Amino acid sequence: MIIAAVVGFTIGLLLKTATVVAQQNVSFLNGLPENFTSDGAIDVQYTSCKVITDRIVATAEGKFSRFCHGICNINETNVRLHRIETLLTADAENIKQRLFHIERVLLSGQIISKPAVGDGGAGPVDTKRLREIGTYNGTVSTAEDGPTGNGRPRAPTIAAFVYYWRVDAFWRLSFGAANGLVRSPPFYVSPRSYRISLSVHSDVVARTVRVAAVSAAGEYDAQLRWPFAHRLRLSVLDQTDFEPEDIVSRIWDDVRCAATAETVCASMEFRHDVLTYRRYAVGDAIVVKLTVFLQ
Repeated sequence: MIIAAVVGFTIGLLLKTATVVAQQNVSFLNGLPENFTSDGAIDVQYTSCKVITDRIVATAEGKFSRFCHGICNINETNVRLHRIETLLTADAENIKQRLFHIERVLLSGQIISKPAVGDGGAGPVDTKRLREIGTYNGTVSTAEDGPTGNGRPRAPTIAAFVYYWRVDAFWRLSFGAANGLVRSPPFYVSPRSYRISLSVHSDVVARTVRVAAVSAAGEYDAQLRWPFAHRLRLSVLDQTDFEPEDIVSRIWDDVRCAATAETVCASMEFRHDVLTYRRYAVGDAIVVKLTVFLQ
């Protein structure tokens, strides 16, 4: 269709050019003196026709170039519109999957907490995950040394220190704070040992969450072996008793954080929308778990 339009445009332009040239040549010949020879008239007529034709061809080329440039812009616009349509379709599918998950959660009756007393509720409900936090937070117990499930053999258990940190008002932190960064109070991983704090950084531009274990200056740093001597693992709890699936980092067995404060010992990063797939953010709060393998 575009080719037909271009051909029609070119033919029309050439016909118009021929008409103009013929009219100008007739007017030119009418103005010549009677004693002017035919050969001279032909030479002058040829020169005049060539000048006029060159000027009209140049004008046509300019118009044709602008016409083609417009076609290119249309094609580029179509590509951009198609890209926008693809992104909107992906977002709509993502929203649909989230709604399906919310429906499944509501139908299965998965509840970990009720509104706080100040919100008109009766306070948190007793669940297995809350009991886990209350029992093991800040203690040394046994933990599996490696990933399990999906057909993998059960990993051996070794002594490990676990620490749970509840990050309240997470979404308000993400969209309200100046830099979206919050840090836990520092703590020791065992008596007379290393001191660490946890941090959560929510980046609204990149739509990512970064959870990290950061070294903190401690009273016993001069007596300890550096860099940090223990392996670490970070988790964000799935706050449900119904087959929970925590967000878990790899086991950091190459920790290089030093005695200086603010050194990252271990970290993991994931997108904001991951938190909506399951009950990772409940009551505008997430729970971060740090496991320190002491052997």
